[in-house]
Amino acid sequence: MVKFFGLMFALAAMVSSANAALLVSYNFNDPDSTKDPSVVTSGISAETSVGNWNSSASTFNLTQSVSSTGTTRSESFKFNVVSPNSVTLDTFTFDAGVAGPRTVGFTPTFKLNNVLVSSSLYTVSQASGSGAYTVTFNPQFAIGAGSTFEGLISARATTGGTSGNLTSLSLDNVNFNGALVPEPASMAVFGLLGAGFAIRRLRRNA
Repeated sequence: MVKFFGLMFALAAMVSSANAALLVSYNFNDPDSTKDPSVVTSGISAETSVGNWNSSASTFNLTQSVSSTGTTRSESFKFNVVSPNSVTLDTFTFDAGVAGPRTVGFTPTFKLNNVLVSSSLYTVSQASGSGAYTVTFNPQFAIGAGSTFEGLISARATTGGTSGNLTSLSLDNVNFNGALVPEPASMAVFGLLGAGFAIRRLRRNA
């Protein structure tokens, strides 16, 4: 019996470990500089990012520039959870680059099934400038089977420079991180193991 439960816990740990993963990633390293996702976990379908950023073959990043204070650029990243799977989202991360005289603020927002997610459900590591940004969902954000989740990154020039002074922006390594929740078929494995154990016990007692 001890061995059986040891096996059960080991299998549960394996399933949990296997599901904790990078769910979707956009690192823009494709030779054709497309906006297609570079990593997509099985059980999820991810869409080509859409927005007013331009794809640059020279840097393999999404690049854009601002020429006046108040100009906003945005880029959308969206994925769908394939039924009967579901997802728990831990973090959303991206690398932002700024080159030029202006201060640029980067603001991530999210939508679940086209409904805006409350900003009280997550924290953002920083608000402006170049660097690695991390959005942490606390608690983990549950995304149900068949749902669509969208991360939108908006970059807005705030201060610095004069009209006509271009400031270049870039986004790279945009990642959704979390866990794919086991579908019912996966959970059934544990039920079968339990049934097998019960049958074995009954045979022994017979």
